[in-house]
Amino acid sequence: MPSSEKYRLGKLCLVKVTGTSSSIWHVIKEIEIPDYHMAKTYEITVDYNNSEGTIRILLNGTQKIAYTDPEPLCGTSYGIRSEFRNTTYTSPTINSK
Repeated sequence: MPSSEKYRLGKLCLVKVTGTSSSIWHVIKEIEIPDYHMAKTYEITVDYNNSEGTIRILLNGTQKIAYTDPEPLCGTSYGIRSEFRNTTYTSPTINSK
């Protein structure tokens, strides 16, 4: 579902881009963040193991999403996005195995 069709305020989503356009993405898993507040700071950690195709997403140190991709990514590019322009990311790092 393209992002323009539905805002995901207060949700953490794992999405996968398919094809050659970054505008074609699909929600794989989505969870509610019960106490979400736009002014609050959240620590999001994404662990990706390319050899196993496993992805884990932690919110403030607690695992919220775990997924094994039957067709693991073959590229070397990663991304993070927000539905809102005023989102700030501090100290982003990417680690993969």
